[in-house]
Amino acid sequence: MYRIAIDAGGTFTDCVVVDNQNGFIKRYKAPSTPDDYSRGVLDSLQLAADDLNLKIEDFLRMTDLLIHGTTVATNLILSKQGNDVGLIATKGFRDVIEQWWKEERRYDMRWPPPEPPCPRKLRCEVEERIDFSGKVLTPLNEEDVFTTIDFFKKNNIMSIAVSLLFSPINSIHEKKIAEIYKKNFPEAKIHLSHEVLPQLREYERTLATILNAYVAPYSSEYLTRLKDKLHQLGFERNILIMQSNAGVASVETVSKIPIRLALSGPSSGPLAGLFYSRPVKESNIITIDMGGTSFDACLIKNGLIPTATDGYIGRFRLALPSVDVHSLGAGGGSIAWIDPGGILHVGPQSAGAMPGPACYNQGGNEPTVTDANLILGYLNPENFLGGRMKLNKDIAKKVILESISSKIDLNLIDAAQGIVEIVNNNMVDGINEVSVKRGFDPKNFMLLAAGGAGPVHAAKLAQLAGISKIIVPRTASAFCAFGMVISDIRHDYVRPFIYPIRNADLNKINDLFMLMEETGHQTLISEGVKDSDIEFKWSMDMRYIGQIYEVETPIPRETLSQDNIRIIENLFHEKHEMIYGYNDKESDIELVHVRVKAVGKKEKVEIQKTKKSSKLPPEGAIKQSRKVYFHEKGEFIEPPIYDGQLLISGNFIQGPAIIEEPDTTIVVIPDSECLIDEYNNYVLKMKKEV
Repeated sequence: MYRIAIDAGGTFTDCVVVDNQNGFIKRYKAPSTPDDYSRGVLDSLQLAADDLNLKIEDFLRMTDLLIHGTTVATNLILSKQGNDVGLIATKGFRDVIEQWWKEERRYDMRWPPPEPPCPRKLRCEVEERIDFSGKVLTPLNEEDVFTTIDFFKKNNIMSIAVSLLFSPINSIHEKKIAEIYKKNFPEAKIHLSHEVLPQLREYERTLATILNAYVAPYSSEYLTRLKDKLHQLGFERNILIMQSNAGVASVETVSKIPIRLALSGPSSGPLAGLFYSRPVKESNIITIDMGGTSFDACLIKNGLIPTATDGYIGRFRLALPSVDVHSLGAGGGSIAWIDPGGILHVGPQSAGAMPGPACYNQGGNEPTVTDANLILGYLNPENFLGGRMKLNKDIAKKVILESISSKIDLNLIDAAQGIVEIVNNNMVDGINEVSVKRGFDPKNFMLLAAGGAGPVHAAKLAQLAGISKIIVPRTASAFCAFGMVISDIRHDYVRPFIYPIRNADLNKINDLFMLMEETGHQTLISEGVKDSDIEFKWSMDMRYIGQIYEVETPIPRETLSQDNIRIIENLFHEKHEMIYGYNDKESDIELVHVRVKAVGKKEKVEIQKTKKSSKLPPEGAIKQSRKVYFHEKGEFIEPPIYDGQLLISGNFIQGPAIIEEPDTTIVVIPDSECLIDEYNNYVLKMKKEV
């Protein structure tokens, strides 16, 4: 039987297949199809079936687990192509989503706030009021609810978000609105904030609910359509979908709250990074994933993947639990351009899958990072996607000369080198964002490089960042897809409970934990998880009284009593000091939220260990010779070009050299060396930093 994971990115759709019997791992890459991502998914499955000499129907019948990661929700938000959304808010609070967190360009008073996904003309108010304790101060005015029904019917608004004050504490009014709509406007889809994001802070909860309503129609339709297509081909099991919290869930579960798809794209990468770092006993790593559209960086300290509840989609703050990954627009398809002042820039805009880089010969007419890498000799025009796609070097030359060289008086090679250097520095800034800016020296971390374009740039990035060791796994080009294969089923639950922790009603808190566990247990059982494979993790959001922000702190899963409150307080002090560099044990601590992570453990994939062979690569491993430009040399040279599929554990390669895999290229720069380790990874070591 097989396990399959498919990651549909902005440029390519990656597929990883694990054979449960012999443990082999294979990966495949097909162009993404933005008009209907399900076509790219089926294309990647067809490639896998052909390689295994199976009909796709037989292949799917022999598959017991299929996981899919999609950027569909993120793309809808970023491209502003979601549904028209109406909002029902407490009277006087319809403009809460205008209270924008100004984290970007905070000192630029002329920088406008983002355009809300729900315009003011589609925001309605109802008279009602519940206080912070859940007490009803003003009953719901049902006439106001009927007025909103008439308004939304008149304006043909079918996707409606409801966000009332303190509804996570007492949801009676939100539920009543849903009940009225069900009887009087059943065609409308109602999204309740206490279900989408049951935590405090009105801006985040309201925005998350609006965005959920914004992406729900198309996202749910896409997931249903994909499920139907796979069922028609013979796959009769549940399809699992990757979420932002690095866990997976069933199509049915995700379709109810599809905003959980947002930020899910890079969330599985750090899981894969941890998987490959553990056997080599590296617990401090920085994972990077450079694909066709974006660059993702994540710092893992002491083997712990960082999580956050303050991620961003474009300019919108999204308080869903997510892996703390820093993303920027730096990929193989990132477009190089000249500003009015004559300065060369790269990204964040991308050529995407269609038309793609100019050298794809699909109609692209703007220079990209991939075009520059082709001109400099890093890429083999005959070996892209294992030879399934030929790159056109003449077109790459033409667009760089016309769009870059002619405007800033640079020759072709200097222009291409300039593009590469700029995108490298952009990516080093991304590495510094998760390390230096958070008090960590990247020199103390190993770099784990992935993505189709990542290994091309990895050695230079390590050199610029002062990192001495790099690992490039064989599955690098399908890194996130592999992370999905090894991810567990997971659901996050949160409930508000604001009270000084020493004076809090511990029985009520225990009841909240039990209620969330029961909900998680029922959901996991419905998704086919056995009781023996279910585990729960508890945490609390706490802060020193007077602080604005709280810190999520994992706590022991045991009934709360006065005996263990001191332990929980010490855990908070330690976590606070780890994040902010200090603690204040004299201050009282306030509880804000309680959280439960419900996890359904999946059977683990084991990395295959091989016996080391000779340092000398096997005869025939050097496949060809071509001219490659290395900035360190200041000229084109002819380094050895190795066929990565012929290299085995123990082989040693001295830079400069190029190693070609069917779906990526590893550039071993001068002053570096590469060893294939016993786990079949490429291990690069830098001799000096810049």
